[in-house]
Amino acid sequence: MNRYWGTAEIAKACGVRQSAVSNWLARGQMPKPAFRLAMGPVWDTENKRFRVWLQAKRRPMKRAA
Repeated sequence: MNRYWGTAEIAKACGVRQSAVSNWLARGQMPKPAFRLAMGPVWDTENKRFRVWLQAKRRPMKRAA
């Protein structure tokens, strides 16, 4: 796992679109980013608060038929 994630990586891990991650952030429904770059917010995956939040948001993997 890469240490730093943007909205694309979070969206992929949670099985949602990037717009959903942006909405969560705007609504205060996720941890604040570690920092911001020109491309957008960046989270540190080693941050405990982020890891706990991510574990709660991740969707279970779909089983192959």
